[in-house]
Amino acid sequence: MKSNQGLVFGAATILSGFSGIFCDQGYWQRAIASHPTSTTKAYMLGGLSWFAVPFAFASCLGLAARGLLNNPKFPTYPNPLSASQTSAGLAAPAAAAVLMGKSGAIAVLLVVFMAVTSAASAELIGVSSLFSYDVYRTYFRPQAKGPEIVKVSHCFICFWAVWMGAWAVILNKAGVDLGWLFYVQGVVLSPAVIPVALTISWSKLTKLAVILGPILGAIFGMAAWMIGCWKILGSITITNLANPYSAVCSGLTGLLFSGVITVGISLWRPAHYDFKGTRAIANLDSEGEVEPSSNGSEDEKDEITAIDTAGDREAVLLVEGGTVDISVLRKSFKRAAWYSSALTLIVTIIVPLPMFFSHYVYSKPFYTFWVSTSIIWVLLSGFFSVLLPIWESRQEIIDIVHGCLKSLREQN
Repeated sequence: MKSNQGLVFGAATILSGFSGIFCDQGYWQRAIASHPTSTTKAYMLGGLSWFAVPFAFASCLGLAARGLLNNPKFPTYPNPLSASQTSAGLAAPAAAAVLMGKSGAIAVLLVVFMAVTSAASAELIGVSSLFSYDVYRTYFRPQAKGPEIVKVSHCFICFWAVWMGAWAVILNKAGVDLGWLFYVQGVVLSPAVIPVALTISWSKLTKLAVILGPILGAIFGMAAWMIGCWKILGSITITNLANPYSAVCSGLTGLLFSGVITVGISLWRPAHYDFKGTRAIANLDSEGEVEPSSNGSEDEKDEITAIDTAGDREAVLLVEGGTVDISVLRKSFKRAAWYSSALTLIVTIIVPLPMFFSHYVYSKPFYTFWVSTSIIWVLLSGFFSVLLPIWESRQEIIDIVHGCLKSLREQN
């Protein structure tokens, strides 16, 4: 299992995925909107479920496409898929078409359609919320009420849908495929990863640092992108810029330089932020303006308060449905950190690197075990995504059914 290209591809994939998640407004909104004690579990299971998709597709359909090249039913027989076809993601539908006929290709098309629909809808909601709350309501209409924000959000959804469609057409006409975008995502977004992470975790971070860090990191990253492409591949072209080696040069440079610049500026003139502002984010009242109130406890429902406990100040987060102690959140954070670190170590180091350096060649039993593991993982992902939510919501479902039946009986 020794492949220098595969190792570099893995590094580029980690950079692209890591930066894409940290800079995706949708992930931040889901985490903030969820109940604090359930967010950790949801993201743990979500991460496990997501990884099964590329793992299973690559292990099953990806390798099947390679093994079926000499099959007369293969779409490009007797020729293999071209580099552009492979980069466009056509290996999976080609293999499915050979194994299951036209229905297999339709099944893959349905999977892709659902994935694109899900991703696009999440981005539409994320971007519309970002513009309507963080831009429109913050800088243009601070007194805006709920109905007005909803209308503005709908306008931004329409605008962003047209914007995404226009860019899809432009990139397609320019010959830019999904593989190119996958690599370039890490190039463009990696300089923002460390500054974004520090905004919610480091009290000494300054405004100047979080602005200059990503900008200067992106400049260094772009320079490394061009220089690496030129020195390694001999020329700067659209195809060469999406090469894994060029992408890794740029992604690592942007990531590290932005981090050094952000931390350095903050240590030079550190801030002293206590995060009270982020803990006291007000909910938008659909009936009236959101204004700070000093009245009774009812108006303080979603604020952060402090209580004296044995002489110490212990923060308590008041949320709908009860209180959540900050110590509970810290335990959840530690559990998530241990879990994510262990999973990252297993997936990126413990499993691939020993096989890479040992030049291990898959035997048939080991390959069978590998594919079986991917299939089992997919089944578990289906359980986590489809059945587990139903089981966890069983009481609410029962209450809704009872309420509906009660209403029907009263009407009759």
